[in-house]
Amino acid sequence: MAQTVEFKITVEKALAQRVENVYGGTIAEHVQAVVNRAVADWTAEAGVERARQLAARYERLDAQKKKMVDDLLATVVDEVVPD
Repeated sequence: MAQTVEFKITVEKALAQRVENVYGGTIAEHVQAVVNRAVADWTAEAGVERARQLAARYERLDAQKKKMVDDLLATVVDEVVPD
């Protein structure tokens, strides 16, 4: 049993060292990077879908409501985005 545990620890250390040598970071850093990319991809995909839904809702509005939305967006952009 002790030899098995020792072997496992040796393999884990060797793997961790190999990852650091080849990729320049720890296993935890690489796992975190993969998770971050997955979250960013999911968020971007969800954002695109939400934008599609909002665009479809906008297209169903009558002219007066579209103008109200356009005015509101213009106000928000003026407040948030500096000239």
